[in-house]
Amino acid sequence: MKKKLISIVSLACASALAVSLVGCGKDDDGQKNPVATSYVSLDINPSIELILDGEDNVMSVRGTNEDGQVLLYNEQGIIGEDVDDAVEKITKLAVDMGYLAEDNKVVGTSVSSNSDKNADRILTEINATVKSSANEVGLTVTTNAEGAYSLVRKYEEFKAKYPNNAEIQALTITEFKLAYSASESGEITVEAAVKLDQDKLIQMISESHDKAEEYTTTAFAKARETAQAIYDVAVGTLEDGLYAKHYLSAQNMPNHLSTCWYGSAYQAYKSLSRGLNGTADAIKYVEDMSSYELSEEQTQSVLTALNLTAEDVDLIKNSDGKVTVESVEAYADKLFKNSESGEALTAMKQELTTALRDVEGQLAVIVKELVEEHEQEITDMLTTAEGIINLIPNIGLTDALTTFKADFSEIVGQMKTAISGGTITSYEVRDIAKGMEEKAAQMLTKIEADLSEEELASVEAEKEKLGTQLATLKATMDNAINKAETTAKARLNELKNQRLQDLPA
Repeated sequence: MKKKLISIVSLACASALAVSLVGCGKDDDGQKNPVATSYVSLDINPSIELILDGEDNVMSVRGTNEDGQVLLYNEQGIIGEDVDDAVEKITKLAVDMGYLAEDNKVVGTSVSSNSDKNADRILTEINATVKSSANEVGLTVTTNAEGAYSLVRKYEEFKAKYPNNAEIQALTITEFKLAYSASESGEITVEAAVKLDQDKLIQMISESHDKAEEYTTTAFAKARETAQAIYDVAVGTLEDGLYAKHYLSAQNMPNHLSTCWYGSAYQAYKSLSRGLNGTADAIKYVEDMSSYELSEEQTQSVLTALNLTAEDVDLIKNSDGKVTVESVEAYADKLFKNSESGEALTAMKQELTTALRDVEGQLAVIVKELVEEHEQEITDMLTTAEGIINLIPNIGLTDALTTFKADFSEIVGQMKTAISGGTITSYEVRDIAKGMEEKAAQMLTKIEADLSEEELASVEAEKEKLGTQLATLKATMDNAINKAETTAKARLNELKNQRLQDLPA
């Protein structure tokens, strides 16, 4: 379904023009840039989400599970296209690759937009496009907005966790879907996301799309973040202390008796920020119970809930031949949406939900143990930061230095309390890291105002002397990321080719 351009021929069209510009921003040159205004989710298994601008053109697309990434890999004709054309392309790809077939003829759809009216219009259009596109290749499909089993399970458990929160209890499945998608970036919790308006959440998802490539599998993202964290910490070890070194030198300290602590404060905050961000990334993957391989006993409980036998276990395995919560849900999503409603189906859903809840309870114990190992990393970072602060001489102890030391001690104390009080989450660690980065930036501003141009040039000269070491560190990081990229691309290509080869003749 193509949109037709509207010619503005009278002042009566001015309001329509104003509405159309809501989906545009301007860059530094005053040029119009598209602004994300709508979020579209297609749950075929593959699961795919699209971000649209104010003209309903696709700004970005992402496969939110492995099948979604396999379907989209190396495909053109989606980004930049009208949403109807993009959905038509995706639907036909799903049919061609055997995802949409006689045993899977239901597509879950949902839309969030800058207005309910706009969301309803887009949803009606994409539902029609999905049906007509499948019909063109001889397949009759249906659409629904009920939400896949995996999503509904998360939705119901989230609401059950906060029975007395009226706002959470009033959440629709579509609203939860949007908030949950935003939380998958690892930058915000679902609890925080549900408090934000739709426009903000759509923008956050759009930004997370911008940071990802089509080959950004979980394995690639983990490898990239690990390489980046190692690089950042290594660079920090070389660079973060240069200001402290400058201030505390015998030659320079006499000129900065009241501010000689600036460099050490900057180093402590910056080093903590770097280290904590790396730890947050590591904890994020530890927390993801959906990818943990299930034990034989756990697998059997799932098979029993689904009325399957041990011989059927391949049905609930992922592409790596492992049974995980994610692979079980992928099977259940397809099974349940294509099954006839009734008491038997309801009972099976309940049994599976109970089995998965028990499995996740057992996995939570493992997660806690793994996170505790990272908590020791945080404790070590705090000890190092305290050591840096203790190097600050108490010469001419000023109110500002006294305040800083008290502030820093309070922060360290809060962090230690958070760790000792129970398992700390990646979100908590990342929030602390952001706070440290902000304080480091504040200290750097003070440093740049305090040091003369000659002194700042001297510090920059010291940085330049690190050129060879920094270049080596950068090359190591780039090599690791390039290797992970090659592996991810090869894996997606392999899965796509295998998918096509396994199709019936």
